Amino acid sequence: MYELKEQVGKIINQVNQDWVNAIKEAEKSGTGLELNDMFGKFSQNIQSLNQKFMEFEQRSSKKKGWGK
Repeated sequence: MYELKEQVGKIINQVNQDWVNAIKEAEKSGTGLELNDMFGKFSQNIQSLNQKFMEFEQRSSKKKGWGK
């Protein structure tokens, strides 16, 4: 469970860092924020998060009495 919590935290931090980097770059370049790119990155992070949950579910279902 600790590993899953850690992985979720990493993905949430990545989402936040993506936004920070995009905003800084938009301010620096003066071109504005490209939302298509941001939603693409967000979608990739959500897919990664879903994968982590599936991996956890698979591992936990193999343990006796866990996840059932």
